[in-house]
Amino acid sequence: MSFLSYFRSYSAALLAGAISCLSLPAQAQLQVHSARWEVLAGGNESCDASAQLQRICNGRRFCQVAVTPENLCHGDPAYGKQKVLEIQYSCDGVRQQHSGFPDGAIAALRCERGGNLPRITINSARWEAPGAGSCDALRQIGRACNGKDICDVFVDQRYVCGSDPAYGVAKQLNIQYSCNGRQQSMLSFGDGQLGQINCRNSQRAPSSPVVSNPPPNRAPVHGGRLQVQEARWEVVGGGSWCDATRQMSAACDGKSECDVPVAANYLCNGDPAYGKQKRLDVKFTCNGVQMPQLGFFDGGIAQLRCSGSVSNPTGVQRGSHSGGSHHGSGLYITGARWEVNGGGAWCDATPQMGVACNGRRYCELRVEPRNLCDGDPAPGRYKTLEVRYNCNGRQQSAVGFPDGSMAALRCE
Repeated sequence: MSFLSYFRSYSAALLAGAISCLSLPAQAQLQVHSARWEVLAGGNESCDASAQLQRICNGRRFCQVAVTPENLCHGDPAYGKQKVLEIQYSCDGVRQQHSGFPDGAIAALRCERGGNLPRITINSARWEAPGAGSCDALRQIGRACNGKDICDVFVDQRYVCGSDPAYGVAKQLNIQYSCNGRQQSMLSFGDGQLGQINCRNSQRAPSSPVVSNPPPNRAPVHGGRLQVQEARWEVVGGGSWCDATRQMSAACDGKSECDVPVAANYLCNGDPAYGKQKRLDVKFTCNGVQMPQLGFFDGGIAQLRCSGSVSNPTGVQRGSHSGGSHHGSGLYITGARWEVNGGGAWCDATPQMGVACNGRRYCELRVEPRNLCDGDPAPGRYKTLEVRYNCNGRQQSAVGFPDGSMAALRCE
């Protein structure tokens, strides 16, 4: 299918709210010709969302709308089925390649004048675990990215292939693409990661495209070796749990680094407490030296690193979200507020974002009730998670993430 759009400087503006538009100077203008919200696999279940998109986008140079029943068609045309919003539009009268956006994503259209911006063409996309299974994702990735200058890719079966080609096995999505016909280096993204395909950078460095995250299972660095001692996936605050030591050991032991999605098809034999907020706590050694216990929230990536130097392992330590000033390196959450767009009910999600992010270079947490606050502050209403944070002690611009998206922060 297609992918969630968010995260980095481009995404900070893109995801500020469910519907947001920049007013038009005497510049480029958008014109939406049609918008159809339809079942990805095909069929008669669809609806015409042209009126909503035209009202929001026509005559502007940038617009965005969340792909949800609240914003499109006056309701979901195929409840429980995976759909895509297909948009046909033009920029200054020039017909553009259609864009497709999946359920829960932010449909964003941009029209820039002067614009010989390089455009993405996906040449091949394969989600694979060598020897275990693979699938061809060219249709879904192409549908999401072709004709754009920047495209975000979320590696999940809902957006890639439509089904998991190697259930329970760590895979990589390998993408070959070009910018205005110029072949770029292959990109690889691991399961659960948010990657970015960026043709804007190709004007400066066509051979060095942006990679959101390193692929998992890379070769050892400086001889470091991991050994997982215990991995326990449990409800935050106590309750149901399961032993994930076997799966984490199989993925990580003997390696210098490993990445395991915190999800039911990778841990234990299923979710020990469906619908409840959980954390995967991992005890491990690096070259025989005991490391601090690390915790990773549902929907994130359990990242263990052992690069020969054991003084600064990557991860979230228990208690890293405690209050007070932060003078160390990496991310530090200063505030997180999950609130109804335009004002209304809200809750403080600072503790949860702190546990997920503080002290790390990269973190991610899905914006949903089991991960934030003590539940949804306004069920059925569209909300945004507003996050304020420091990077290496320096205050960064606040970023916003809509319901259902992956709140991802990076500190280089």
